[in-house]
Order: sequence, then C-alpha cells, then structure tokens
Amino acid sequence: MLLKIKDISYFLASISYLFPLVIFLLKRRIMNSPLFFYVKINILSVILSYIFLIYYSNSFPIFHFSVFLSTAVLIYYFKIRDLIYLGVYNLLFVFLSVSFIIDIFLFNGIWGNNFYTTIYSNLCLTLLSLRQLFVILDEEDKRSLFTFEWSFYITVSILILNSSSFFFSIFEDRIRSLENDLFLYTFPIYMFFIFIHNFFLSIGLWKKQKVY
Repeated sequence: MLLKIKDISYFLASISYLFPLVIFLLKRRIMNSPLFFYVKINILSVILSYIFLIYYSNSFPIFHFSVFLSTAVLIYYFKIRDLIYLGVYNLLFVFLSVSFIIDIFLFNGIWGNNFYTTIYSNLCLTLLSLRQLFVILDEEDKRSLFTFEWSFYITVSILILNSSSFFFSIFEDRIRSLENDLFLYTFPIYMFFIFIHNFFLSIGLWKKQKVY
C-alpha cells in the first residue's frame, strides 16, 4: 500500500510540473524570463531523471545540474527585483558555485548525493523568498490574500518548496538507510509540497500579464 501511495504521489508531482508550462503557453508569457527558464529546467529534470533511473538506476547526475541551474535562475530572479543589494546576490552566486564544485569534485562525485548544493539552495532560496514576502506584504498593506499580485504567489511557491525540502534534504541519507518505512511515509509528503509549489507558481503566472 505504501509503495502504491509513493508511486501515485510521484506521478502527480511530476505531472504538476506541466502546470506552469501550460500557463506560459496559454497566456503567452515572455519566454526569455527567468521564471520560464526555471519551468523548463524543472520539466527537463523530471524527464531526464526518469530516463537515468531506467538506464542507470541513478538520477543524481541530473539532480546535481538541475539544483544548480534552478537555484542560479531563481537567485537571478530575486536579484532583478531587488537592485539595492546587488553585491549580496553576486556572493550568493559564488557560494552556489563553490558548493557545486565541492559536491562534484571533493566529496560525493557526480553519481552521489549533492548534499551541500541542495542544503545551500534550500537555505538561500528560503531566506530570499522570506525577505521578498515581507516586502510584498508591506507593500500590499495586508490586503486580502486574493488581491495579492502575481509576485506573492510566486514567492510563496518558492518558499513552500525550499523550506520543506530543507528538512528532507538534511535527513535524506539517514531516512533512506533505515530499514523501516520512514522513507515511504515522508516521500509522499515531499511530493505533496512539490505539487503545491507548482500550483501556486501557476496561479502567479496566470495573474501576471507579463512575467519578468
């Protein structure tokens, strides 16, 4: 039963990555925006991960590059919306590159878990989205949730995914190594947060006429 729930949750989470892409195509959003690159990276990652799992029983190489690229794109997305602290965002890019190199060349290799890059990505994007959320709430003057602009839903989607991923990423190796069913219980929960992330991301893209 748990295995079936795991498979269903994985399927639904994977399908949910198509939601933002459909919104981009239907609403004719700007195709060279950071968010569109983020959506494309996610979809390609899902497809290539599935292929690698079939042929190599290991999708970590895809996970390495998808985490690095998606994090870089989202840092850039926050950067162009916050021109005050440009130096800070440049440092975040540098630290991201360093963590990526550490994972690939010094510790786990391309076929191992990219622990440092994932943890850094989760922390970085959680803090950036929290800061952006406080700015949005202040600008919106605490109006009704349904009156918030597109940026609110985009920011919340990033916050939901990375704050939930942080705890799962820290204990992932431990959870997988246990002989009980803890992984089978936690994995569907993580897939649920991915689904919610794509749902809120889609709402944000739908509400905005032009996405930058």
